[in-house]
This record gives sequence, structure tokens and C-alpha cells, in this order.
Amino acid sequence: MRFSGILLDLDNTVYPYHSAHTAAMDRVLPYLCQELGRPIEEVGAAYQTARTAIKNRLGGFAASHSRFLYFHTLCEGLGFPLSNIAVVGEDLYWQTFFDHMVIRPLCLEFLQAVRPTPIVVVTDLSARLQLEKILRLNLQGYISAMVSSEEAGYEKPHPQIFELAAQKLAADPSTLCMIGDSWDRDIEGALRLNMHCYWFRDDLSSSETPVKESLSGDLHLERVRPFCHFSELIDEVASIV
Repeated sequence: MRFSGILLDLDNTVYPYHSAHTAAMDRVLPYLCQELGRPIEEVGAAYQTARTAIKNRLGGFAASHSRFLYFHTLCEGLGFPLSNIAVVGEDLYWQTFFDHMVIRPLCLEFLQAVRPTPIVVVTDLSARLQLEKILRLNLQGYISAMVSSEEAGYEKPHPQIFELAAQKLAADPSTLCMIGDSWDRDIEGALRLNMHCYWFRDDLSSSETPVKESLSGDLHLERVRPFCHFSELIDEVASIV
């Protein structure tokens, strides 16, 4: 079939998320230690506790990813409830994160190859931060629209976020394809709306068993094409859009 549009995950699909996150945390944790006067082991443990608390309270909403809430809750727990530390910490985190984002090899060439097929970025987290990432990666010329979980009111794999993306394209979801790295969020969510999917994986040699076990009876594995490099998609997807 030919696709009328492409839905594209951003974090860890278009660029490697974990290297940017690690660099940002390596920068912000020493700052927090200095300002709070606590050793890094204590601050690191307090961060994990704060993050877990926010995730448990706000899971399913864009705010559950807020670095400010993580740092603010951390500061509260260590006796600094209304300081500027969390504000500066969040700014420092994202400045460092943006500086360490690197687009995956041949992803840009893929975006060029599928033109003029419209592409919608479908992503969790807040709209402003995700837009900043797109701008920092200089992808705005290739992206037609963006849907964030903040805008949709739900995170992936909830159908609302995919349906909103389809609405922005004025397309039936079944005529779109989804490209993403998360089976649970990107692939299974899109399959439930009858989309074809391209599943980015860092290591295709790992077992497929967890995927097959996670599939419900009404989802179809034949609609999923795993890949580990955008070079694999340039000819394949460009020929069917």
C-alpha cells in the first residue's frame, strides 16, 4: 500500500536520547550537590526518589517528564522547598541536553527521500521542549506538524495522540505509517489503529520473543518492519509514499 503520511517518534528514534540525558545529568548533579551542600550519592538517590514520586503521581500526563518537578521535589525533600535551585537546575539540564543531541546517521537523508509526503512528529513530553528539539536538530523544513502528549492530553500509546496526528493530516489512520523505537508506546499504539509500523531497534540480534508475547490477538505482526539504521528505510519507504 501507499502511505498518505508518516508519523515519526522523536526521542531515541531521530536522535539517541540516552547520551544526551547522561551528559545533562552529569552537568546538573554536581551543581545540585554544590547548592544543597550534600554528597553526590545522597543527591542522586534523592533525585531517583523524586522522579519515582512524580511518575507515580502523574504517569500518563506530559508533566510526569518535567525535570523541574523532579528537581523541585528533590529540593523539597532535602529541606530547600522554595529556592531557585530547581529553576537553574532545569535550565542547566536542558541547555546541556540540547548541546549533546546528534541526529542519527542518514535520518536526514531519509526525511529528504520521502518528500513531499507529510510527516508529523508524535511525541510525549511538553510541546515547547519538543519543538525546541526539532529546531535544534534543524528539522523544521521536513516536518509538517507536531503532536505532543501535552497537547493531546494523553501519552502514547493512547489512541488520542495518534488520532490527533491523523486529524492534522486530514487522513485516515490506516493510511499512515508509524516510525518509532518503543514497542509499547509507538508500535503497539499505532497497530491498534491499523497502521503499518517501522520499529527502530539498536540491536536486531536480540530475541523477538518478548514482542510476540506482548501482541494481542487482534494485532498483526506482519505490519511491523524492524530496522536498525535509517539507510534500510530510504528505498523501502520512499517507494511507497
